Amino acid sequence: MKRIYNYESNRVDEVEATKAAELIGSGEAIALDMPKLTEYERQAKQLHADYEDKVAKIKASEHPTMTADVKEYELKQLRDEYEQATEELAGNYTAWSAEQVATSKEKAARSYVNVTQKDKQLAEQLAARYSLNLAADGQSVVASIADDIRLLSDSERVALQSTIGGLLNQIDDKGDKQAIIDAVRAVRNEDAIAYQIAQQLPVDILDNKRISDIAKDIVANHPSIFGGSSGFTYDEYKATRGGE
Repeated sequence: MKRIYNYESNRVDEVEATKAAELIGSGEAIALDMPKLTEYERQAKQLHADYEDKVAKIKASEHPTMTADVKEYELKQLRDEYEQATEELAGNYTAWSAEQVATSKEKAARSYVNVTQKDKQLAEQLAARYSLNLAADGQSVVASIADDIRLLSDSERVALQSTIGGLLNQIDDKGDKQAIIDAVRAVRNEDAIAYQIAQQLPVDILDNKRISDIAKDIVANHPSIFGGSSGFTYDEYKATRGGE
């Protein structure tokens, strides 16, 4: 999977490599290289994998000293260590992501797109042309107008923002109106985009831990969901899932 920023939806997405190449090649998206986020995610997955591996080894141990009570103690110690490590990692990640949002927000607030007199003249001409097209052909031309606007440069789109009000007043359908607004607002300023990306950083990087904890709770309290009966254990559940 590849992480991208989609200009059309203003969203950070993870898509198949072929789809990512297609969107990037068409200019609809950019590839996101976020090494710090990737490292946090790697660490979270590694912590979970190591924990699960150690748990399995303790449970499977047949050493004479590994009595049921000893295993219970070792598992509790291991769980406490895991909780502490994941809590620390989550705290570091939360602090980092908050810093990214704050820093990028400040830059976005000061972002600037230079608009020339030529851009302003073109914007006025386009607004008049689009208005005439709507008057002549009706709402059916909205999609075409939105497509045309997407072909404009950042500075041309910014110039058009100040002249598009009259055109929007001619459009009745909310969806059509939003399509025009989205097209005009789709300015690809790096600082503005960086803020949008920062706002979409994952809230939680401990996906594997959360899923495992939820599964354990459900298995313990609602065993019938998985075809088990009272006393059905998480290990038995994992066995039905191929040990995942």
